[in-house]
Amino acid sequence: YVPLESGGSIGTKAESHNVLLIDSQEALFSGHGVSSIVSAESIKHTNFSIDNNGFSVWELICQNGEKWTRNIKIDSNKCITLSDRIDFCKEVKGFFNLHPGTNVEQINSKHIRLLFDNFQCDICFLNIQNLFIENIDFFPNYGEKIDSKRIVWYSLRNNKHIEHKIQILIEKVTLN
Repeated sequence: YVPLESGGSIGTKAESHNVLLIDSQEALFSGHGVSSIVSAESIKHTNFSIDNNGFSVWELICQNGEKWTRNIKIDSNKCITLSDRIDFCKEVKGFFNLHPGTNVEQINSKHIRLLFDNFQCDICFLNIQNLFIENIDFFPNYGEKIDSKRIVWYSLRNNKHIEHKIQILIEKVTLN
């Protein structure tokens, strides 16, 4: 592994896929060339439960008492709601990498739409500071590069924590 900044080729640049970067670091995984903000030594315990509203609740509690809570709910209306509340950071950057050829459009500063053959997926981002679509390189095989896109969003800390919410609504549509 040779970082791109040190003269490595474009295909050797490691970056997160479909995750959160917390204060510019990987959230929970560390490995070759990647550092994580939450190390195994800093975790006091984790909990998983279902709350009274039907949300799956995952909590990571650090030794110092700081907490990351993630709620996920899938309802009968084909809507997925994901929310994060993180007490121990200044900035969160999130990524959704898209498969090459996925049709994506930004509706406004809080909404993205993915278009498929017979359905669409509307994604609404709440409590974020920035949302955009960027071009990326997709490598299906070693030495093979295809143009693709990803959705990127930023959340900044308010007084005590970062809290954002993503709602994904999937609906069947008739395309002309």
